[in-house]
Amino acid sequence: MPGFRVTVLDDVTGAPIPQVRASDGGGLIQGRIFSAPNAVWAVAAAIIGAPLGVAGVKLWRVTTALGGGLALAFAMWIALVNTISESGLASSKSMSDMLILLITGAAFLVGMVVGAFRVLVLPTMAAICILGGSSIAIRGVILRPGLLVPPGQNQQLAFVNVVIVAAGALFGGLSVIFKQRESMIFSTSCIGSFLMALAIDLLLNGQGGMSRGLRSVFDMNDNHLADLVGDGYSPPLSSQIVVASSMGIAYVHHI
Repeated sequence: MPGFRVTVLDDVTGAPIPQVRASDGGGLIQGRIFSAPNAVWAVAAAIIGAPLGVAGVKLWRVTTALGGGLALAFAMWIALVNTISESGLASSKSMSDMLILLITGAAFLVGMVVGAFRVLVLPTMAAICILGGSSIAIRGVILRPGLLVPPGQNQQLAFVNVVIVAAGALFGGLSVIFKQRESMIFSTSCIGSFLMALAIDLLLNGQGGMSRGLRSVFDMNDNHLADLVGDGYSPPLSSQIVVASSMGIAYVHHI
């Protein structure tokens, strides 16, 4: 609330925990939701999502390369937002956001190169199906304002939404064992539609739509508690429409 200062205390020591605005590298600069990093994320999501959604298993080498890149980049992004200190990665917020973007991009390139090798086709296929299952679960979680399971004032229930996403990932990973081709087609369709939806939403709502939802689910950084709990997650109607539509498109494209 305006005029109030929120203090977060350590449960063990009682010492105050420094609080900063939660960011995923998308460029939350001086309250603005649109910035150069935001545009880069949107363009990258579209460039990666379109081939995955259209090509599927037809261009298997491209698919496995992109899948490997996405798996490593996603893991790197989660690691960064959860371990970054209140001072960020650089002296300025804008530079810190840019570094998050560059590090995540570098991880994607490394994963893409590794995923292109024939010897790693099976692990990469499993990663794609895991991401496909996760993308469906994530959309189900962030579709509702406050998330599917509200985390609570002290984030005590935040893990439930992560468990739901993990269950989707597990289901996707197991599906490749029993229905390899079908699960790959469905997973690439799910990932492609998710990334295209993210690209559209970033251009429409900046860091206030799907991006905010992703941070609300995966950001467990104590330095971001005041922001995540205080401001919560209230996606605009346009963001909810984009998320819901992407799920329908993934299903229709699959069949």
